[in-house]
Amino acid sequence: MIAVSFKCRCQILRRLTKEEFKGSTVVELMKKEGTTLGLTVSGGVDKDGKPRVSNLRQGGIAARSDQLDVGDYIKAVNGINLAKFRHDEIISLLKNVGERVVLEVEYELPPVSVQGSSVIFRTVEVTLHKEGNTFGFVIRGGAHDDRNKSRPVVITCVRPGGPADREGTIKPGDRLLSVDGIRLLGTTHAEALGILKQCGQEATLLIEYDISVMDSVATASGPLLVEVAKTPGASLGVALTTSMCCNKQVIVIDKIKSASIADRCGALHAGDHILSIDGTSMEYCTLAEATQFLANATDQVKLEILPHHQTRLALKGPDHGEMIPLDKSLYLLHTVIASSRRVRKIWGLVLP
Repeated sequence: MIAVSFKCRCQILRRLTKEEFKGSTVVELMKKEGTTLGLTVSGGVDKDGKPRVSNLRQGGIAARSDQLDVGDYIKAVNGINLAKFRHDEIISLLKNVGERVVLEVEYELPPVSVQGSSVIFRTVEVTLHKEGNTFGFVIRGGAHDDRNKSRPVVITCVRPGGPADREGTIKPGDRLLSVDGIRLLGTTHAEALGILKQCGQEATLLIEYDISVMDSVATASGPLLVEVAKTPGASLGVALTTSMCCNKQVIVIDKIKSASIADRCGALHAGDHILSIDGTSMEYCTLAEATQFLANATDQVKLEILPHHQTRLALKGPDHGEMIPLDKSLYLLHTVIASSRRVRKIWGLVLP
């Protein structure tokens, strides 16, 4: 019998974009006298680096604008070029600027998504309600005269506590294809921002997301151990039910929510038998108990499953064996918002 352990985390991982491929945008912020923008800037000519957003205070004006992200370069403030400014001069300028603040911003373009043997694309519609004229996410990319700089409209950051975050479907790396039926293919970044601003308080967004393709799941000849990493409190997106197998009642995955952590992971499917949750056998658990176990799972969920294509096999409990690396690479997905994109390896657990 062979069991394979997968670590599936909800974030699309891609190669780093080349340094020279950058996009630009103009950000207009309004603040009251005596208040701050709520952003921290590092760099300056005396700090060996271009002025850069190093932090956005949660709840601050800059963060709630959903136009800035950590890592953005600030080229100018109200038309004043910062190229020759020292760090203290930049801080002073931002503190003493008027109520209307116009920032010329440069950012690294999002990586290009490629559909292939390891990843497939799917779409889902998401309905969101605006809060302060935004939906709680930052977009980057869009069409450009330079074909090397053209990208889909990519959601690069989902603001914690914002409308998109509360709804729960959208994740960093997802592509925004349309807004209330208006297609964004071929639109520039500025045009896409305008469409989002001009739409109503409620809008239906068409989102494209990635699903990891796991050949080892389809070809498995026994139970699998699937480890899924998620943020505490986030739903896995799995609904359970019961079924009969080998004259025994078993816990089965009934549905998987589109674009959920479980869906993006690619290792779980409707019809899979759940043999254990975090080491607890489901053999004598009721449906209510199994559902509660899943709901109480923390940031690392370990599910032993029998894939749906093997439901005629006799169910057997977990065992232990030696961890060996398989000769495959896997996009690891996770819900933690991060700009880094790394590739890991699948590890297999071979049992006697």
